[in-house]
Amino acid sequence: MQPVPFGKVVLAGLAVGVLDGLFAVGICVTAGTGCVPIRVFWGIAAAVIGRDAAVAGGAATAALGLGFHFLIAMIWASIYYVGYGLFGWMRGLTSSTRGLIVAAVVFGFLVYLVMDFVVIPLSHRAFPLGQARQTPLSSRFFWIILLGHPIFVAAPIVYLIRSREPQPAHV
Repeated sequence: MQPVPFGKVVLAGLAVGVLDGLFAVGICVTAGTGCVPIRVFWGIAAAVIGRDAAVAGGAATAALGLGFHFLIAMIWASIYYVGYGLFGWMRGLTSSTRGLIVAAVVFGFLVYLVMDFVVIPLSHRAFPLGQARQTPLSSRFFWIILLGHPIFVAAPIVYLIRSREPQPAHV
């Protein structure tokens, strides 16, 4: 088994940052709440600096939120990369299309649930000014975001991290 080049992790993190960012902005602008795209990234920055400071900072704090968004995407790609390297069953699972889909669904659900139920609450302790909000289970957005994570977050990671065995040369 050839090791997965770390460049694949960077590519996966960048792909997730773009796809999940577009997904979040898409939810924002179609929600019927008057949300504008910059609010998505202010919301991410608000987890660290607080909502008032995030909004007051304008484009600069939106850029900070965007940077955090890509950092988090890279972290999740790295976590999957480490697991993929440590656990042979993950490599076996993702050797088929069906396995790729199963891995994406499971990892996507895991990512969203950990972010919403662990990372966001912990951000309140680490950053007292932070004001990130969990999505209530009763909200339709919880379910939309949960179902979107296998597609926009996990699928690019699972697919791009999967290494390919060298194919034998045909004579």
